[in-house]
Amino acid sequence: MKKILFSAIAALFLFSACTIECPEEHLISTSYLVDVPANSWRLNDNSDGVYFWSAWNMPALTQEVLDRGVVLAYFWDGAHDNMLPYIRPYMEQDGYQYFENIRFDYERGKITFIIEPNDFVEPYPITRAMNFKVVVLQNIYH
Repeated sequence: MKKILFSAIAALFLFSACTIECPEEHLISTSYLVDVPANSWRLNDNSDGVYFWSAWNMPALTQEVLDRGVVLAYFWDGAHDNMLPYIRPYMEQDGYQYFENIRFDYERGKITFIIEPNDFVEPYPITRAMNFKVVVLQNIYH
């Protein structure tokens, strides 16, 4: 019984440790702040659904990052960074309440922020600027 327990604990430590292929000192983390003005949002209202989107050039999103890196994005609500995707409650000036699903998509050289209303009807126009932080983790070890 002791041998089985010892083997299980040894296997746990063996598989939880980072191997030579991914040493932490070879990761580069770079953060970018993206301020999206209210007039930068475009409405998509077709068979893909109803949502707002805003696309931004981001040269840091190279093929190398797409192949071996990680891209994270956060929405800044004025007090906290909220990792995307993020669902937040929202109330319009007339009292109408709904939820917004805030998410992002990316491809080589470009990132797109997307806001979808939970009721899937044509949303109110976005009248506020929104702030995002994009973190690119790149593995420079080959």
